[in-house]
Amino acid sequence: TAARVRLEALQRTLTPKAAEVQQQQAALDVLRAQVAKLESAEAPAKTPDYIGRYREYKYQETLFELFARQYELARVDESRDGGTVLVIDRATPPEKRSWPRRSVFTAVGAATGLLLASIGALLADFLSKPLPGGRDRRADRLRSALRRR
Repeated sequence: TAARVRLEALQRTLTPKAAEVQQQQAALDVLRAQVAKLESAEAPAKTPDYIGRYREYKYQETLFELFARQYELARVDESRDGGTVLVIDRATPPEKRSWPRRSVFTAVGAATGLLLASIGALLADFLSKPLPGGRDRRADRLRSALRRR
């Protein structure tokens, strides 16, 4: 386009047979021939690799536009809402510990463990000994139920 503009400017001021006009016309003809040669050659748009890459580019471009739009909407919502968390008072450690103390937790845990262990030992002893008067159906059912688990 620059060569064409230069030629038109020269044609306004000089005659068509002037050397400068003819030289510029020849340069423009060479440029047009090069453009025609490049257009007639196999364009990169016709190769499968180019088509795949162009498709991937368009896909990524569309994703970027969608994410950018979503990001902008989120920023607008955030600025409209203001701060979502408002700190009313800073947390400070207490001067004196509150109840329950660790010793209470330890004592309750130990007592519960001892009680459960005693019940388990008594139940295991009961189930391991046969009854003196023969087999009791309730004990058999209890044994079979415990074995299934």
